[in-house]
Amino acid sequence: MLARDPQIVASWVAGTAIRHATTRPFDLGSAVSEIRTIHGVSPQVLAEVAGMYLGSIEGKPTSSWSHPLVAQICFEAGADLSLVPAAMKRARGRSKIVWPGITLPDESVLHAVTAGKDPSCGH
Repeated sequence: MLARDPQIVASWVAGTAIRHATTRPFDLGSAVSEIRTIHGVSPQVLAEVAGMYLGSIEGKPTSSWSHPLVAQICFEAGADLSLVPAAMKRARGRSKIVWPGITLPDESVLHAVTAGKDPSCGH
């Protein structure tokens, strides 16, 4: 069954948690209950999702206000807290990955672009 693949389960958990985190009124109990019903959910998967959301907002503007709520949902649902720091580190590393044609910029690139400089030219 596809739901046993940890990446698919993590995606399902992430989607469910972000839906709850951005819905008002926010109901932590309902979010946790729904997460716990996902087939294949485990403390490891919950830690990976929490770390992904927390690691992806470090040093970023506060526009990601829902990310700590997603992490809280995962914590309350039973995430293995000892695995969260490593998951955050992986998320920080992924946020700087460059794909052909697409670059996820770090803050220095964003500042250069907003100042009218072309960071690819070194100016």
